[in-house]
Amino acid sequence: MAIDTVFLSAVDCGIEVKVGLSLGGGEIGYTANELAEIFTKHNIDFNTDTVYNTSSMDFATEEGFDNDDGAHLLLDSAIEAYLAK
Repeated sequence: MAIDTVFLSAVDCGIEVKVGLSLGGGEIGYTANELAEIFTKHNIDFNTDTVYNTSSMDFATEEGFDNDDGAHLLLDSAIEAYLAK
């Protein structure tokens, strides 16, 4: 079953994952393995589900990352860890 939407946001040196259109908070992962566990828990399929990155992912220094690529690099590592399972 496909998930409606997945929103990814840089938050406090981590990435918040919100699944569906709920207005509530999501789950935050600070490491690639923590994010991979969140992806597994929600059975996120990066090939078929609609995944959005909020602008905070592009301006990651505003959320405590060392550089603006930091959130995307963390996400790339998390997806790699998730797909390796």
